[in-house]
Amino acid sequence: MVITSMQQRLVEVIADLGEEVTPRWRYGSGLIVNGRTVLTAAHTVANVASVTIRGPDKISLATDLSNSLIGD
Repeated sequence: MVITSMQQRLVEVIADLGEEVTPRWRYGSGLIVNGRTVLTAAHTVANVASVTIRGPDKISLATDLSNSLIGD
């Protein structure tokens, strides 16, 4: 199977809201727009303890939200 360039840029966004929150997990999708920069919906990652992304290879990658950009 050949994976297209766009398919290689699609990622799963897995947000952990923390042990004390029910439901604990929130899921969304994202698009790698440049290098390690991922575009996703703000409501997916708002007020979360941590975020992990997984590409088509299903390898989990930790994220750093300290440089996030939020638009209106």
